[in-house]
Amino acid sequence: MENTDVVDMVTRLKRKCAINEEENRKKRKIIVGTIIYVIVIVMHWYSKSVLLKEPSNDWDQERQSFLGRLFNGKDSTCIEQLRVSKSAFKRFCEILQGIGGLVRTRHVSIEESVAIFLHILAHNLKFRVVGFHYYCSKETISRQFHNVLHAMMKISQEYVKYQPCIIGNSEREKWRWFEVILKCIIRIINACCILHNFIRTEQAADPVLEAQDLQFLAYVDSELLNRSTREENENNSDRITSVQATAEWTSFRDTLALHMFHDYQAQRVANTS
Repeated sequence: MENTDVVDMVTRLKRKCAINEEENRKKRKIIVGTIIYVIVIVMHWYSKSVLLKEPSNDWDQERQSFLGRLFNGKDSTCIEQLRVSKSAFKRFCEILQGIGGLVRTRHVSIEESVAIFLHILAHNLKFRVVGFHYYCSKETISRQFHNVLHAMMKISQEYVKYQPCIIGNSEREKWRWFEVILKCIIRIINACCILHNFIRTEQAADPVLEAQDLQFLAYVDSELLNRSTREENENNSDRITSVQATAEWTSFRDTLALHMFHDYQAQRVANTS
């Protein structure tokens, strides 16, 4: 009897050990499968983001290449893009640095900041468009634009003569809400005038201004020709170009002649008597 109990106990222990071993085997399979799954995901991410990724562009090198084509290329290219020749551009940067107090920043040189400013004025471009070409953010483009604009206001006395203007209290009260906007707009207009006078002074030949002058002269000649034609037509309309007999004019003429004849006869009779 005791031997049978011992055998049953051993059998139950063996069965329990077998069950535990089977459960442990299943757990190990789950753990190994999970680890393999995680490894596959990590390898897939690594291959997508690192191994198969194209090499990143060197934006600084791209920007320097773009600026090199502006500063070291043809003179006509610099005029078309920045409205000034290469020599005038160099002189303009020296004036802005010496008189205007323009300084370079950590990542943007004086030449690049001036080129950004001239590019915007010459073609009326948005900050985001210029930022795409110069590989800069809109904030950087805006900051450099206003830095150059501030420097240009310092050299404005060298190229523009301002007339004193005093705004009345009523006008000042009306525009005080737009003071910041008006100041920015006025500075940009003044900058265009300064740049125009600078080009006239420093750049002997300017194909853009010459083309505009020819177009303006052609327009003026056309207006003068049209004005002379209109004046000639108006003068011709006041002149008598044809005479046509009418009953009223014939009656007036006959009556006048009859009166003159009667006066003549009366004077003759008076003289003979």
